[in-house]
Amino acid sequence: IYLDSVGGDLETALAIGRIVRADRAMIFIAGNAECLSSCVFVLAGGISRTVFGAVGIHRPFVPEDLITTAELQKEQYDRLGAIVKSYLKDMNISGELYEHMLRVPPDEIAYLSDSELQRYGLNGNDPYEEAAKTARLAKRLGISVEEYLRRKAKTKIVCEPFILDVLEYTNCENRVFREGK
Repeated sequence: IYLDSVGGDLETALAIGRIVRADRAMIFIAGNAECLSSCVFVLAGGISRTVFGAVGIHRPFVPEDLITTAELQKEQYDRLGAIVKSYLKDMNISGELYEHMLRVPPDEIAYLSDSELQRYGLNGNDPYEEAAKTARLAKRLGISVEEYLRRKAKTKIVCEPFILDVLEYTNCENRVFREGK
């Protein structure tokens, strides 16, 4: 799924993110695209997230908010935080992301750096999905996960520095895995 959005409704974004996860979709944000505000929750839903563009966050808000005291606003944000943190946990994204969002006023955008995207888990593969995929591939090859990872590391050393063509790389990778050396 290619994302390029300035955001929208929080509840809708959470629902879309859950559909994205159920469909085990991969998310991509191109270099000229952006994923702002509630879009980040759709991004979080992907089992694989590749970000070349901009990802920006701010404090979620209730569009029809009528609460005028700080105490009641805190209660509202505590309830909202519980929903958002539960969602982020389900998507294997750091709850730190919500804490960062709270510190950015809703009329501003804080763009996440590459290191923040990595720290929150918004750029790269879901670690549990990746581990399951590795186990499936090792099982299919009839080898241990340890052996699979060893061969995969060797592929990077043997194939990547010399081969630019995808077909050549795939052939090299297949040769390394077949030979098992």
